[in-house]
Amino acid sequence: MLVLSPPSFLWHGLEGLEARAAEIFNDLSRLCRVVILFDECEEFFKKRPKESVIENRTIGAFITSGMLPRLQALRDSKWTIFILATNTERDELDEAVTRLGRFDFVTKMPLPSLQAQLRYLNDKCKAFDSKTQESLQKALEEYSKSKPPPKRRHTNSLTFSVIDQLIEAVKESGAVTDVGKLVSHIKELAGGPPSLA
Repeated sequence: MLVLSPPSFLWHGLEGLEARAAEIFNDLSRLCRVVILFDECEEFFKKRPKESVIENRTIGAFITSGMLPRLQALRDSKWTIFILATNTERDELDEAVTRLGRFDFVTKMPLPSLQAQLRYLNDKCKAFDSKTQESLQKALEEYSKSKPPPKRRHTNSLTFSVIDQLIEAVKESGAVTDVGKLVSHIKELAGGPPSLA
């Protein structure tokens, strides 16, 4: 398993992206029986504007144009499996990236449902007294009913990582039973970087 993220491509800054991408894909073309994960690389594959006027094109559009043939060549070699993991919706990616033949499968992995969050919380909180457990459960339920943070499109779901951070915060501060304070703390944690939310 080989994981590549934007810093792998931006080693020499934005100016060196093209040369670095050529170098990386040249190395990738020599691999056999490897799973390659392009993690958080959606900026390289974002939807390009429809206008064909060069002055209107963003640097992202040029990056996408440069990445697509390399991605296709990697797929055509059939020696590796590659995965693009993103935090964006499929409709935000360029159609040339998501078209049939570029990727074999597209799977949406939503954030855990409230029921899954509560099960996870119960498994992790067995050391807490029943009052603290109950307060944490109520806080998750209350948070799920509140308005989603600005960075989220349609959901108030939390990752298990955010729930772990909440549990650690409760452990450090002692038993917290104030549901309002817990909900506020969940909002702070969920309002962090999108990759952690």
